[in-house]
Amino acid sequence: MKKLISVLLVLAVSLACVFSFAGCDIGTKGNDGETDTTTVLATVGDEKIYLHEFKATYDMYVEYYANYGYDITNDAEALKEFKTSLLNRMIAEKAALIKAKEAGLDEYTEEQKAEIADSLEKELTSIEEYYMPLAKEQVESGDEAEIQAKYEELVAEESVNYTGVKMTYEEYLDYVEKSITNNYLMSLYQKEIVYKDLKVEDSAIEDSYNERVNADKESFEATPADYKNAQESAELYESIPTAYTPEGYSRMLSILIEPKGETSTQYTDNETKMNNISSEYGDLAWDNAINPNAENAKKLNELVAEYKKLKAENEAEFTKVNAEYRTKAEEAYKALVDGKTFVEVMKEYGEDPDFNEGSVFIEKGVLISNEHKSSSDLSDEVKAEFKKLNVGEFSNVFEDEDGYHIIYYLRDEPAGIRDLEDMRSFIETELLTEIQNSEWNALIDAWVADTEFVNIDQELLDSVA
Repeated sequence: MKKLISVLLVLAVSLACVFSFAGCDIGTKGNDGETDTTTVLATVGDEKIYLHEFKATYDMYVEYYANYGYDITNDAEALKEFKTSLLNRMIAEKAALIKAKEAGLDEYTEEQKAEIADSLEKELTSIEEYYMPLAKEQVESGDEAEIQAKYEELVAEESVNYTGVKMTYEEYLDYVEKSITNNYLMSLYQKEIVYKDLKVEDSAIEDSYNERVNADKESFEATPADYKNAQESAELYESIPTAYTPEGYSRMLSILIEPKGETSTQYTDNETKMNNISSEYGDLAWDNAINPNAENAKKLNELVAEYKKLKAENEAEFTKVNAEYRTKAEEAYKALVDGKTFVEVMKEYGEDPDFNEGSVFIEKGVLISNEHKSSSDLSDEVKAEFKKLNVGEFSNVFEDEDGYHIIYYLRDEPAGIRDLEDMRSFIETELLTEIQNSEWNALIDAWVADTEFVNIDQELLDSVA
């Protein structure tokens, strides 16, 4: 159960940055007259953790998990452990700030001040990018002063969801600034004090590597189709790559031009009719296989003829309304023939989300195999065209349900065991994180156990629901 709760709290990090500001001492600022902002849930030295700020954070996490289908309130044991873990994290934030200030870490260098300022600017920009468009939608006059006022009103209204109390716009910005500064100081304390002398032994890296080789070799030899998703996920999220590569994989680049022409209602009607024909044909073919007769055979032929007719009509309309996009694909192809590199043309013309600016796959390419079919595979049309190519060649323009493609055979994926040196830094980072988490959790346990430093109103904590 502890492992589950720990995982849930780690997952919650993906919430908005402001969700993690529970360590900021709100006190009684911004009270709207309805929220109790004076009840203390715990003390850490001279610092206080108020019930309302704990409740605000708790409610956000419960809602977050519920959105993914997990209701933590249904399990009394899990709920109790979750509340304890969440409060302990808030205690750790307070304690770390106290210890950091005692160590003089809050005497920031100019470089550190600049880093804090940069983080604050990014957070304020994020807030503005979300709420300003909403304000513009709600102010019909377009008056800039009215838009700004509405923007500040929207931000103030949302403050209660992040802090547990209703604040003014200015109070909330002050809260954000203090929270970012506190988060920076806590991270500095971890880096400079708690984690300073921690390291990973080479033997631990080698042991982890060997375990991964054995596990991945067994897994991907049994189900080689799983390799594509596993390795691409590792590359996308910069996590530990797979330790073993099965036979039969290559890498490709893609230029995709998405057709955006609007089709008619007749096109949609034809699509519906074709789906109905397919269903009717299947039922009738099954019936005719059991009880064959001339009438059924005639009807099957009629259904095929009608389906082909409707398909031809739709293909003609699709080609017509999307002519400009086909032309764009042909222009991209000409640029390749004229000597531009595939990556240059891909960046200029391509719309494939896997190859957006900054994507790791621009350099590496995506995995493709005509021997294995993964759960998130490329289309049959892409695979068929790829099969015609040799390394270093690009295809003609072709079409599938996503649009117009040109693909490039980048290289073959080397099969076998991945070298330790290609994985060392990833494994070391993961193992070091585990050591740091263990050290941090032990320190939290020590703080919580020190009743002269930390005091918790357990009855009040148990009452939170």
